[in-house]
Amino acid sequence: MRRTMSASIVLGGIVLFGALTASGQDARLAECPIGGPDIKVLTTFELAHARDFWTRFPNAGTAPEMESDAPTFVVVFDGPVTLPGLGFPLPGDNGVSVRRVEYENVVCVVTDGHGTVYANVDLRGFVP
Repeated sequence: MRRTMSASIVLGGIVLFGALTASGQDARLAECPIGGPDIKVLTTFELAHARDFWTRFPNAGTAPEMESDAPTFVVVFDGPVTLPGLGFPLPGDNGVSVRRVEYENVVCVVTDGHGTVYANVDLRGFVP
């Protein structure tokens, strides 16, 4: 059975959760390039191996970077999350436009110090 993600957004190098680490949150949240005053975290957990992702998200699509033995930190966000999205240029734009797009079921996975964001993850069967 072949699985595919409906959307995959890979962002890196932006630290937006710095304030959360000061209040006792896991420092690895800083590797998830999502932030803002309205962002809510549903849950966080560790996986012994990235490849164990599908034991917790059985209906999630494929993600080749998750087929590794590296330990992984997972953040599941609660509610819609607004992320940058690429779109067709509007009249007067030069080149590709970056727009803010609201996504549901957003999950950030931190492996080897790098956060990857997946949007519209199929959470049916998710085991927190």
